[in-house]
Amino acid sequence: MDETKYHEGDVVTINNIDWTIDSISMRFGRIMTYGLEYKKENGEREHVNIETGSLETLIKIGEDE
Repeated sequence: MDETKYHEGDVVTINNIDWTIDSISMRFGRIMTYGLEYKKENGEREHVNIETGSLETLIKIGEDE
């Protein structure tokens, strides 16, 4: 797999929520996707998969606010 900007275990903030990068995978042989996870106050875990461009856009939007 090519070198990635983010690594498993990194924490990224989206909409004031700290998500941990749980997994990194390649889809369709060319699209890098990140599996993100965060733990709610009640202990439940939320998961989402997102491709690189969308992840970077959401992080940038949060930084600009």
